[in-house]
Amino acid sequence: MPLHGTYTHRVTCNLYPHQHELLLTTARSFGAKLAPFLRDAAMAYCQRRTMLPESLQNHLGQLIQEIRRVGTNLNQMAAHANSFQRVTHQDLRNAGRLVLTLERVVSVLQKTLEDLPSSDNASHDHQVDGA
Repeated sequence: MPLHGTYTHRVTCNLYPHQHELLLTTARSFGAKLAPFLRDAAMAYCQRRTMLPESLQNHLGQLIQEIRRVGTNLNQMAAHANSFQRVTHQDLRNAGRLVLTLERVVSVLQKTLEDLPSSDNASHDHQVDGA
């Protein structure tokens, strides 16, 4: 959808049958018609944005939220330790649990990023991030 007004330019391109079928299939899986999907994909490419499955965007958002939560808790524990100039065994156990949680989240994040389709492998459930 245009930001303001109506579209004034039309672009035509030629595709091989397999390219056309791939675009149609991908657009359908996104729930979009071909032209808007192609426009969004082209704009994402030009603006150096990534097209990610919506489910992956949600998953990455949850991982980032968990990393922030762990970081906040560790900072609070460090501030408490600095204030009182002492650390209890319970503080160390809690910090250890937070670090283990952080390691788990980073591991899941790494696996998620490794599983992303490469640019030459088309994914069938796309959404433009930041759009």
